[in-house]
Amino acid sequence: IIPDAVTHLEGGFLNGLALRTLRLGKGMRAVDPAVFTATVIGQVEVDPDNPWLSTDGTALFSKDGTCLYACAARHGDYRIAEGCVTVGKKAFVSDKALTSVGLPSTLTGIDEFAFAKSGLTEVEIPGSVEWIGEKAFYYCSDLKKVTLNAGIERIGDEAFAKSCISSIEVPRTVRSLGYRAFSGTHVGFSGEGATFSLEAGNDHLMFDANGGLYQTDDDGDMVFLELLGDVEEYAVQPGTRRIAPNACRFRYQLKRVSVPEGVTEIGDSAFRGCERLEAVDLPDSLEEIGDKVFLETSLDGLRLSARLRSIGSRALIVESENPARRLPPIQWIDLDPANEDFYFVNGMLCQRDAENGDILLRYVGP
Repeated sequence: IIPDAVTHLEGGFLNGLALRTLRLGKGMRAVDPAVFTATVIGQVEVDPDNPWLSTDGTALFSKDGTCLYACAARHGDYRIAEGCVTVGKKAFVSDKALTSVGLPSTLTGIDEFAFAKSGLTEVEIPGSVEWIGEKAFYYCSDLKKVTLNAGIERIGDEAFAKSCISSIEVPRTVRSLGYRAFSGTHVGFSGEGATFSLEAGNDHLMFDANGGLYQTDDDGDMVFLELLGDVEEYAVQPGTRRIAPNACRFRYQLKRVSVPEGVTEIGDSAFRGCERLEAVDLPDSLEEIGDKVFLETSLDGLRLSARLRSIGSRALIVESENPARRLPPIQWIDLDPANEDFYFVNGMLCQRDAENGDILLRYVGP
């Protein structure tokens, strides 16, 4: 029995204990889900006069039952009661006993890490759910089947990463699909064996045959979000305006990329870690290259156009930041002499800066 004067429970103070009943006093306001990760509890009770928390005997909820904060008693199968609107952050994290969960038709959101590293084997997300948070089902190593129903609008970064699913269809209602949402799974993203698909009628996302994922932003511009397929050569789709940060990061098979005219911006670390990447064809329309775009690649040279206005920190460094991984430096840069912001002198690429003095970006030799 937790005394009424105690208002918060944190960390693993119950670790290793086996309790038939845990009773929380009327002063309890918040409980860290980590309290229950290494504890066996038969049931949980909350003082009926507690104005902040309620329980169904298994999980802790807000007083009105709209938010599930934490699962206290571990069960193989658990049905979340109707009326619950949100499953909170880390509510079921590391609950290996949980193999099946029923989500209510009132649910609208699943917060980050909510079911991460749990024992779920399959899950159906009802159409009432509008968003799934970052790593919500991360590292559910027994999770083999996920059904996403129309209604979902946002899926967070690595939401289902490192699970055991082998196929997935993303509903037409999804407007935003997070970075590496299905990475480290058995889902195929390119070629004849592709098992990833977008439901027909999606006006916000597009997926091509080589595993490229695109999004139409609020301004109507097409953005290359991420290369999901393991391909050696990739051509960014015509009509693309921007390449998102990390779009091709750690695509180890990638050797050559063609960027079409119309692209004006390449985001931070877009090609970082593509160790076999030997050539990137950049368009005349390019205006901005983000930070560390080509870090840890095998590029030997680049052509930079007259329109280029911004080059980010370490953007032209291809060598690894890890001294144990040896990659040769970039050998040549072909700069359009009409460029007004950058120039070469004595083999050094410099950037003009009228206020603070010109900046030396890279030495590539005579």
